[in-house]
Amino acid sequence: MKLLFAGPILDFSGFGHAARGLLRALAHSDQLDVTVRPLRYDQLDDGQTFNIPDWMSPLLKKDLQNVDMVLQMTTSNVEAVPVSG
Repeated sequence: MKLLFAGPILDFSGFGHAARGLLRALAHSDQLDVTVRPLRYDQLDDGQTFNIPDWMSPLLKKDLQNVDMVLQMTTSNVEAVPVSG
């Protein structure tokens, strides 16, 4: 089964950390073909960059063709307002 995971995987927030943990667990499944697309949740500080881990890079490059299921990890819109720092 091909799964599209969408979440704040490139953010420094605690929610971003949790999203990466869930994504990594899903990617280790023998029954899932996982592709991922980032959602913006947190605002990076000036000069701050996120280094994409080696295990995540191939997942970001996979196409969106023939996706069977989408898992989107977000909070409510009230909390999804970027805040500096």
